[in-house]
Amino acid sequence: MGGNKFRGFAPAGVGPRDKSNSESLGGNYYYVGTAKATFGLGLPPELGVKGTLFSIIGSLSGVDKASVAYNDDFSPRLSTGVGISWQSPFGPISISFTKAIVKENYDETEVFNFGIGTSF
Repeated sequence: MGGNKFRGFAPAGVGPRDKSNSESLGGNYYYVGTAKATFGLGLPPELGVKGTLFSIIGSLSGVDKASVAYNDDFSPRLSTGVGISWQSPFGPISISFTKAIVKENYDETEVFNFGIGTSF
């Protein structure tokens, strides 16, 4: 878990890790909660550009029978950040600057996140 699903943490940056090589092991149980505020930036609304403030809390745990020594702590992780989103003709595009506030020493974090996707 991480990346666009948990900004502030690198893709596969949260959750159980192999102690010998720091590889992500995945997990079976997770939770994620987000608080987000969206606001105008003084641009014409038809441009579809907005600012965002957000905070995310969550964790990942529950390794299937692993044959290696690993770190697995289901403690909450917390990140916060600010970003810009644009409802482009090709789908939503977002750029975020983030900070992992609560993390484990084996988690992998990121400061910049770029997302592109489609709306349903």
